[in-house]
Amino acid sequence: MSITSTDKYGLKPHVIAYAREDYDEIINELRPLLPVHWAEMAQRQDEIPLDPDFDWYKRASDLGMCVAYTAREDGQLIGYCIVLISPRHAHYAHRWAKDDTIWLRADRRNLGVATGLFDFMEADLRQGGPIVLQIETRHQHPALEFLLRGRGYEETGMLYGKRFA
Repeated sequence: MSITSTDKYGLKPHVIAYAREDYDEIINELRPLLPVHWAEMAQRQDEIPLDPDFDWYKRASDLGMCVAYTAREDGQLIGYCIVLISPRHAHYAHRWAKDDTIWLRADRRNLGVATGLFDFMEADLRQGGPIVLQIETRHQHPALEFLLRGRGYEETGMLYGKRFA
């Protein structure tokens, strides 16, 4: 799926393409973006280093339990949502999905790109039958919370964390 949009001045048309891509095929494009994403979004950066287990993601992808949704502008990766999917929740009789990471390049935010990515991702996830998708956001990123509420997502709880040395 792709849409055509213009830059913020309405001058240059851009093609934004949304896709479900194999993690293996995009990992080399993701690697340089992950530190940027980490620096912008992560908590406790000074205590917990970024060290993705790429082999784990590969195994999960091979099992169909890790899916990458991407947004590309003129072919360049500008956003992604990695979703972890369980074929059945341990307590409930339907599929369960949880975002692992969501990121959109800063200069492409508030232009409808995230909406397009969510439209595509939700449509794709629906194809496999009933599913619950949980998206985690942090209070310091109200734009994502605003997007989620506008799409009908509900706050389902509070997430607490504590680091043990």
